[in-house]
Amino acid sequence: MMAKGNVSAQLGTYSTQAVVVDSNLFILYLVGLFNIGEIELFEKSKHYGEKQFNLLIKVLASYKKIIITQPILTEATNHLDKLNRKYNTVFYRSILDSLLKFDDTSNNTFDILNGTAFFELGFADSSLEILSQQYVVLTDDTDLYGHIISKSGKAIFWKHLDPRNY
Repeated sequence: MMAKGNVSAQLGTYSTQAVVVDSNLFILYLVGLFNIGEIELFEKSKHYGEKQFNLLIKVLASYKKIIITQPILTEATNHLDKLNRKYNTVFYRSILDSLLKFDDTSNNTFDILNGTAFFELGFADSSLEILSQQYVVLTDDTDLYGHIISKSGKAIFWKHLDPRNY
């Protein structure tokens, strides 16, 4: 196992490839882009802070392509609706350009339902498990990370990058 906090070692051979971002980190990214002060106030990002947002920006910048799946986008926007309403739709309007810069890799619904992660982890995580055979998945989800690694997929566990003690 690599040392916690060693970003370069964690990224290793994945650093020039595409990365697929899991929903919690995607939410951190979008909230931070909108208003870095909102990170610690918003329910789904409040356990992060400005340092984690800046680290995420650094990590994402090391990839040629950032991918988001439709199930992850749906999951994230379901949580972000509350923030969007708080700011009278200004939130979604302000992040739209950033959303359009992501690559969309859509999986077939039936492939996701037949993925080995679906029964244990749900639809969105199953979409990531499928993509982990081709791309690296960046996640803070212990169960998803363990599942992907056990299936010989590629994943980076956020908590190995984040120097905070968990």
